[in-house]
Amino acid sequence: MQRLLILPVLLCLALCTSFIANASVSVAAGEITYEWQSDSTYRFMFTLYRDCSGGPEPDSVQLCFHDPCDNTLSFSTYLMKLSGTTILKDCSEAKSQCDSPASTLPGFKQYTYTALATLPGRCNSWHIFTHVDYRNNMINLQSPTSKQYYAEARFNNTGSFITNSSPSFGNAPVHFAYTGNFSGYDCKATDVNGDSIVYETISPLTNVSSCSDTVASVAPYITTSPALNNFNNPFQSNSSYYLNTTYPATNTFACTPGTTGSQNVALKVKEYRRGVLIGYVTREVQVVVFTPPPNIGSYFKFTPAVLPNHICEGDTFDFDFDAIAYDSNARIVMEDNHIYRFPGATLTYTSQYSDSVHGHFHWVPTSSGKMSFIITAFDSTCRTPGVIVYNTQTTAFYVDARQKPLKDTTICLGDTAKYGLLYSGSWSVFSGTPNSINCTTCQFANMYPTATSQYTVYMSPAGACPAFHDTVQVNVNTNITHPSVTITASPDTNIAPLTTVTFIAHVVNCAHPAYQWYRNGVAIAGAVRDSFVLASLNNNDVITCKVNCGDACPRPSDTASNPITIHVSSGINTIKTPSPFSIYPNPNNGSFTIVGKVQTNNTTIELLDITGKQMYRKQIATGNGEINEQLQLDLRPGIYILKIDNQAMQLVISR
Repeated sequence: MQRLLILPVLLCLALCTSFIANASVSVAAGEITYEWQSDSTYRFMFTLYRDCSGGPEPDSVQLCFHDPCDNTLSFSTYLMKLSGTTILKDCSEAKSQCDSPASTLPGFKQYTYTALATLPGRCNSWHIFTHVDYRNNMINLQSPTSKQYYAEARFNNTGSFITNSSPSFGNAPVHFAYTGNFSGYDCKATDVNGDSIVYETISPLTNVSSCSDTVASVAPYITTSPALNNFNNPFQSNSSYYLNTTYPATNTFACTPGTTGSQNVALKVKEYRRGVLIGYVTREVQVVVFTPPPNIGSYFKFTPAVLPNHICEGDTFDFDFDAIAYDSNARIVMEDNHIYRFPGATLTYTSQYSDSVHGHFHWVPTSSGKMSFIITAFDSTCRTPGVIVYNTQTTAFYVDARQKPLKDTTICLGDTAKYGLLYSGSWSVFSGTPNSINCTTCQFANMYPTATSQYTVYMSPAGACPAFHDTVQVNVNTNITHPSVTITASPDTNIAPLTTVTFIAHVVNCAHPAYQWYRNGVAIAGAVRDSFVLASLNNNDVITCKVNCGDACPRPSDTASNPITIHVSSGINTIKTPSPFSIYPNPNNGSFTIVGKVQTNNTTIELLDITGKQMYRKQIATGNGEINEQLQLDLRPGIYILKIDNQAMQLVISR
């Protein structure tokens, strides 16, 4: 009889243990992200956020991969849990339900799961998703605790998109707020590839329990008034919810909550590259709303009461403000953006950490454009339930551009002086050449005086900037020069092979010439003086020189010389060993003898390479009119020119 009782007891223990191990995780939020590693290998991460009620988090999470381009390549893997941490609260000293189950402040823990995966194919819409049982009690959804939490990503791994990584998030997806108090949340999304990030509010998704469930269902909203929707009321905010669709922005979304409890907003975070959608990840944010304690928050008072919408560039801009708490026991702390957005501005606070903080702003703008001054006040005391109210005010205004004074100028006779204004103005000739301006009422004016002239201009007030008056003088230089350049060649334009030729440029009517020599129409690097030397000219080479005149008024400023065509009597391939000299052996390895007759008592032996570079030179005495010279030279294999008293011979070095 005792044996018969053992089996039911063991079965009951097994079932109970299985039930405990698979208890609901009470998921609050989460998202899938990925980082490219190499080729088609990525590190995938699922970040899970759960509240401290419900069962423990799983040790692993299944990640499903679906390739709609080729269904045979779909697969799955398991992400392993790396670590867990408690999400920081607004007030570090406040007790959450993770610390004390009796607390009224929900507590949340964050867990990261990760694995490497290599995608077996290329597709422009890979579908990656995961699911966890079950959601926590988010009051804007119908029967949330019986619905799976679902997160997905889609991305393109074709072409250059293969190296893409998903956006990452710097702020945990849990936000605390009070009913009736305006509140905003920022995902703090960044993209390592520099792609554009665009947000979209979507319905939370659910009803996926395996990798074969490739299409998730919408988790329906509850019925309430006004009705919940993804446009302006995904949870009860009395239709005050709005989404900043593009990043960066002060808040991803903001609203004035109308109902207490935990409520979720689902976001599709899309990546665009040069206007092309290359992927997205889904992310849910849980907004936990409380009834505010009495006298919570603060308000601002500005002096002057209404700040100007426009100020003028270069004008001093000063104003004062006070942040005043509703609770006299509050300790207000101020934050602002003046350091990052207002170069050179100063902002001085007095009575920080009191119930009333005074601020003085001073700035002299040096550039124009739209500006936004953002200040935030919050009470640093940790009032129950431990949620801080941030009061942020944004003041937008325009800095109108101030017209800069016009500068006097000098033109050459026959040229045009061009001036422009920010807006249309009135122009007139004050003195000098009459009728020398192309318009009387215009934004851009052209002046073409024949003698030094003065012009007046008037521009009406523009925005916050005053009217503009100015007088400008256009000086006329009548000393016009007409530069020209001619070039010569020495010793001649008809030369023997490898003859060194010196080219000289002769410039007239230009005191400040700049030279550039050309060979067959191609600029010669470094040939920028009035003369240059070439020793490796080819037959029919054409040499020219262009001069840019740096004088005040040259006509023209650039002038080209006459061309010189070089005629070379014979090329290197036609050079033979002439009488009265001989080289033997030829070819040789650098050791050879020169014999022959000469006409002088002193003879110069010169060896040049194929480019005309001198490799060897020696003067020898030949008193009897004969030469018999043995040479031992360390030369690279190739063709060389041996010159003796203007006689050229071809020398071949071989190894």
